Amino acid sequence: MLDLTASTLYIADLPSRTLYLWDAKEHCCAKIPGGGDITKLFFQYCGGSCEETDEALAAFVEGMFKGRERDRMICSFSIAGGERWRTEVSYKSLIEDSGGHSRSVCLMRRLRMEETRSFCAEHRACLDDWLNRGIKNGFVKLYLQPKMNLTRQEITGAEVLARYEDPSKGLLTPDDFIPQLEDAGLIGMLDLYIMERSYRLLRDLRAAGLKLIPLSVNFSKNTLLAPGLLDEVERIGAGFEALRGYMEIEITESVGNVSRPDFTAACAALRAAGYRLALDDFGSEYSNLYMMSAFRFDVIKIDKAVVAEVADNEISRALVESTVNICGKLGIGCIAEGVENKEQAEILTTLGCPDVQGYLIDRPLPSEEFTVKYLEGR
Repeated sequence: MLDLTASTLYIADLPSRTLYLWDAKEHCCAKIPGGGDITKLFFQYCGGSCEETDEALAAFVEGMFKGRERDRMICSFSIAGGERWRTEVSYKSLIEDSGGHSRSVCLMRRLRMEETRSFCAEHRACLDDWLNRGIKNGFVKLYLQPKMNLTRQEITGAEVLARYEDPSKGLLTPDDFIPQLEDAGLIGMLDLYIMERSYRLLRDLRAAGLKLIPLSVNFSKNTLLAPGLLDEVERIGAGFEALRGYMEIEITESVGNVSRPDFTAACAALRAAGYRLALDDFGSEYSNLYMMSAFRFDVIKIDKAVVAEVADNEISRALVESTVNICGKLGIGCIAEGVENKEQAEILTTLGCPDVQGYLIDRPLPSEEFTVKYLEGR
């Protein structure tokens, strides 16, 4: 049994953005006074630091007040009272009979750093079992989001995304489980499984006589730098050599905080094995010019945060145009992510970036639905 230094239950009223603290002894809720910055109040009452707010936990608190209908959990670190603590936060939104979000329940447990090892091992084991069961029982689903060349009005490929159809919680999106898998060091298992399933999908499409399009799969930082990655990739690709030209690997966000030599070596090994490589989320916090200059990628994907402001922000337009020009000089493809409306699409095309991906084209679709909609009869 872990010695929990503190466990705190909060009730958050979503419409009024009011935070209540549950009193276990009195069995009642007490409104937290202050009425100011909810995030700071949250940190203050859980013993965290208001001066050095943890960004992940702050984002979690803000997300809590958006009233998402799902379970969420993050693991974060904060400093309180001169000692290091580990913070585990779990969240559940409650729904009114009318269907609108009413309140959310948030349980915070804080453990001293020296007490977390067994907790982490136990949590990792649970996630490992959850993921293995999902793979074995077919709960992990492939969803494909199309990429389109706007000038030719042609589907040029698709990004393969994971969903988890949990028997008790329903369909879970990547935000619900990928951060936890990354924290637990289990994301590589999912990344490689999605690659294997994508190869099988290409094989089935070819066997059915359907049009083949390039599929891109995501490799996280942890997957990219894992020992023995190339051996695993070669094992998965054995027997699919003729389809390798249709498989593209997207190096996902947060690669910017890895060593440049390690990053370059890992990318070079995958390129030597015959894989096309794309740098994802270009223009975000981590995926920047420094990483772009570390390796000559086949494709640069402009981050959706840049695309979202392209209609109203002159700097965003200049960034897109400059990226397109650099890619053109180097013979690198360029795709804009997160395109949601026609105005963005028209501006991107004018700036020389007609290759796009986003909800304007289509949402991520189950692989079977994507096949029927985009590949059959073509």
